[in-house]
Amino acid sequence: MAHETPPTIDPVAAARWLQAAPALSPWLHEEVARRMEERLEWITLKPSAWAHWYPLRSGLQAHALLHKRFASIPCYVVEPVPAHAQQVHAAVDTPW
Repeated sequence: MAHETPPTIDPVAAARWLQAAPALSPWLHEEVARRMEERLEWITLKPSAWAHWYPLRSGLQAHALLHKRFASIPCYVVEPVPAHAQQVHAAVDTPW
């Protein structure tokens, strides 16, 4: 038992998952993000910038809510697949 290593992620499967983003963000991701965004009202300190990792998977509607809340604050979008980044730019009418 002591000589066993933890399981790793299959690199081929991980690459396939990364390339195959859904056309729309999954409902559950959007719901969780919406609820988290609602709780931001309790935080009084405003950020100087914010980042959104993988918005295509994690929530385009949530991104719009965050952009509305932090309209004057720069946003950095992290979407490593160029086709997905273009899809996000087309779907969300927010500057970045």
